[in-house]
Amino acid sequence: RAFDDLVRSGKVRYIGCSTHPAWMVMEALAISEREHLARYISEQPPYNLLDRRIENELVPLAQKYGLALLPWSPLAGGILAGR
Repeated sequence: RAFDDLVRSGKVRYIGCSTHPAWMVMEALAISEREHLARYISEQPPYNLLDRRIENELVPLAQKYGLALLPWSPLAGGILAGR
């Protein structure tokens, strides 16, 4: 409810989450729908050539519910850049 209060008061426009598993994002979306609360509009998962776990569950969830994905660590903390 704290996030909902922030959105309704105009202090923030949107809310999102970072590095949550798909089941947790789905649970949050279901609660926000059921309770008529502001919902997550984005998820920020790690995603790169070495870590592609989001492709199986999170990407389909995002497509189904119109959730933006904002990947972080595209170079795997420098490993893929040779650092």
